[in-house]
Formats: sequence, C-alpha cells, structure tokens
Amino acid sequence: MDGLRSISFDLDEGDAATAPLVDLAGADGYLFTRERRGIAAWGRAARFQLDEAVPRLSSIPHEDRSSGCAGPLALGSVAFLPDEPAELVVPAVVIRDDGSGRRTVTVTDNEPAETSPDIPVHRPPQPFAAAFEVSPDSDIDRYLLAVERAAGAVRAGEMDKAVIARTVRVRSDAEIPVHSVLRRLESMFSSTYRFSIDGLIGASPELLVEVEGDTVRANPLAGTTRTTGDPDRDRALAEDLLRSEKNQIEHRAAIEMVRDTLLPHCSYLDWTPEPSIVRVA
Repeated sequence: MDGLRSISFDLDEGDAATAPLVDLAGADGYLFTRERRGIAAWGRAARFQLDEAVPRLSSIPHEDRSSGCAGPLALGSVAFLPDEPAELVVPAVVIRDDGSGRRTVTVTDNEPAETSPDIPVHRPPQPFAAAFEVSPDSDIDRYLLAVERAAGAVRAGEMDKAVIARTVRVRSDAEIPVHSVLRRLESMFSSTYRFSIDGLIGASPELLVEVEGDTVRANPLAGTTRTTGDPDRDRALAEDLLRSEKNQIEHRAAIEMVRDTLLPHCSYLDWTPEPSIVRVA
C-alpha cells in the first residue's frame, strides 16, 4: 500500500516495556485498552475508508521478528448508522500488550528501521485545578418530549428499544489535559474498555464485538445503577437492578439484537439469557 512496509519486534527492554499503555499513548496518541491488555499507538502511516480496510491492510508486507501478536492494524471510530462515513488510520508505531506483560512493537513506514525504535514514555501529568461549568447542550423540554415519544413508540410496538442520548457542554477556565483524563479513567474504571482516538476519548464496560481467529465474542450490557461505597447497600442496589422489570426487558432486547445479528455468520452460537452484574467502578 503506497510502498508501505511493516516490521515487528519484541518489546522487552527499557521503560516502555513496563510503562502503562496510557503513558505510551499520551495526549496525542491512540489508545484502546482494558486492564493490562491493549494497544497504544501514534503517528499516521496511512488513512483510508472503512470499506477499504481489509484489502489495504492485507497489502502491506509484514516482517515479523517478534514472538507474540504483531502486525499493522487500523484504528478508528465508527458510527452506529451504517451509511455514515468512517475513516481508519494505520498508526506508524503500534505497541501491543497481550495482558501477560508480553509486548510487541510494529513500525509501519515506507522504509521502516531494521531495529526496534526508541519509544518515549510520557511522564504522568501533574494534577490540575480548574473551575468547570456544566450545562445541557439541548433544551430540557425537547429532551423530555423525545423520551415521551420514544416510550409511546415502544408501547405501540413500533420499535423494541430506544436509546436517547443527552449531550452536555463542559467549560473550563483552564485547558483540560487529555493525558490526565485518560489516567483518571484508568484509576476509576480499570475494568472498562478505555479509548482515545482523534479527540474522542471515553471508557465503556460494553464490548460490542471481538473477533479472534474463528471465534466471535460480544458482551452487551443494559441497565445501570449507582454505587455508594457501602458493600451492603451496593448489594441491595444490585439485587434491585436484577429484579427490575424495565431492566430485564432492556437486557433481553440487547441480547436478542446481538444474537440475531451474529447468528447468520456463525456455525454455533451460545449466549447467557439471564442477566448478571458487572461492576465498573
């Protein structure tokens, strides 16, 4: 692809071999990680549309000198609506951690170096103090009307489920460091999937789909409740969540949607119909 080549090496020496992935990605890199497993990357070797991903990635020659999972990859954020355009990026440098502490580094370039590159580790940012103003980005009456209409459509059988997002706008009297936000997400929600790509950052407990070899996994979630820090109170809240008719219906709708989507592509599909609690903080 455009003369690109990739070379992969084991990463078992230096600070980058053990530094948190969030400190390798820093503020400007790419990050996708859960607990210790994940990817940190930076730079841009190529960019292309989503429907070009398979042929263009497979056209990149790859010399694998590593003993783990390695090779060029593409990262991007994709909208739920299938007609929305989506671009993917092939990072110039990719660090992979398989969760056991074994890491590889893949370099993609027109003329990649024949030796493993020096990898910078971004120092943890200093705590910062700022004043914040949080306000809804849409009128509350308009939002409540959307909820009312969606509920009516569900009751009428016009749809099975509606998810109505409400955006908020945060204004700060100081720049909000992306690296600091990512580190805070890691400390508070280490069991979630944390991501950072082209200014989109977040943490989600939900895995929509994962393909590894010929195995496909999905972990859809539905229904939430707060935690209090009191173990007894939290157990009671979890039991209430499991008994909630509304959340049972929501969970069933999510499971059935994923099941019906995957089934045509699988020779065998197993799923757990009963909900369970996932703690994220």
